[in-house]
Amino acid sequence: MRLEVSSLSEIGLKRTYNEDAVLVWQDDACSVFAVADGMGGCKNGGQASRAVTEHLMHWLMQPGQCWDGIAAFMYAAEAELRAVNDHILTTFGRETPTGSTCVLAAVQGESLGIYSVGDSRAYLLRGLRLTPLTHDDVWENQESVRRLYSKRERIRHPDYGKLVQAVGLRKSWYGTILTEQLHHNDVLLLCSDGVYKPCPHWVLFQAAIHCRLRGPETAARMLRQAVYRRGAGDNLSIIFIRFL
Repeated sequence: MRLEVSSLSEIGLKRTYNEDAVLVWQDDACSVFAVADGMGGCKNGGQASRAVTEHLMHWLMQPGQCWDGIAAFMYAAEAELRAVNDHILTTFGRETPTGSTCVLAAVQGESLGIYSVGDSRAYLLRGLRLTPLTHDDVWENQESVRRLYSKRERIRHPDYGKLVQAVGLRKSWYGTILTEQLHHNDVLLLCSDGVYKPCPHWVLFQAAIHCRLRGPETAARMLRQAVYRRGAGDNLSIIFIRFL
């Protein structure tokens, strides 16, 4: 399946530096895309997100790489993320906790794999429906928390929105793997929380429709403008992929 891609990562209007990082890698066998977002308020968050994307790029560029299907690739990618987790812990996280989200998409033929840890997101536009493919690893989404607190209590809690899973945050962590068969005219959006938090779902849907009709570069610019119109209070990273 042929694809077109456009990506951007910017500082926004209120942060002093960009703690996001993006990865776009394509060859004949596999295409890989990722958004990593360093944990806000943590020292070395930017170094953690760059460590994620740089480590993945180094791994992908090793000669002789071969994966027997999308599931095998996703488990291999998870193993690499566990290696970079240890690197972040020993290099940047000795004095104070730090870490990075990671949402990764891999495409082999008509097969799509998604790996997610943290709260960066993947969305799939199929037909006229834009569906989140990922689950935010935040305090309020934990099953134990949902049993103990009402929705109003969760929203008012000081831990609301706090990441509970991230690459480099702790020795033991888990991510989520999803595989999907792609259709022609599907659109995939990967983004950091600096994009989806200020923008309602209909704005993301409208940009994804533009990606299908006018291409990923136009869609990425459109969504970027929507974020800036809403204040761009965080770093913003966007990857749009159109499948033809």
